[in-house]
Amino acid sequence: MLAAAPAHLQLMLLLCHDAALRAKAALSLTHREYDPVDRVLSIRGKHGKVQTVPASGRLAAMLMFVPSGDGPLVSLLAGRELGYAALRRQFVELCKRVGAPPGLRLHDLRRTMAVATYDTTHDLRVVQALLGHDSLRVTLNYLERDVHKLNPETIAAALDRTASRAEAYAASVLERFEPTGAAND
Repeated sequence: MLAAAPAHLQLMLLLCHDAALRAKAALSLTHREYDPVDRVLSIRGKHGKVQTVPASGRLAAMLMFVPSGDGPLVSLLAGRELGYAALRRQFVELCKRVGAPPGLRLHDLRRTMAVATYDTTHDLRVVQALLGHDSLRVTLNYLERDVHKLNPETIAAALDRTASRAEAYAASVLERFEPTGAAND
């Protein structure tokens, strides 16, 4: 599929798959949000939280070919401004041309990377960090199609670790705000 796509669509596919970005975030990414030295993307998530995502080797190589400018990288590479609807139409046409399953969406590339990351690491927290999710439960939704690969013990352990970290953090915050001199009274 990648080889059959024009350069700007290749970039979009790599951003959605290799960096596991949401399509609209990928489409709005600019040069300011990519550090070519450290090969990381700084992405502002749904709730305004900034997340750093590593760029794969092939994504970093593709980003080297994006012309300089202030606009979105995908549009700069296309040589014209592209909206989400136009890019989605191009993706659907590409899918038909290469015989991809009907109904495939750009967002499915993000899900595919989530599953591949879990298959490689067997660590739900790594997948959660890659996707920029605050909640492990949301991350589990991304893996729902492959939930048969997740045993209940793995899920329970990950949720327990998350809860334990939250409890430890809450305790450390409370310790910092104990009134000073309370023991001297």
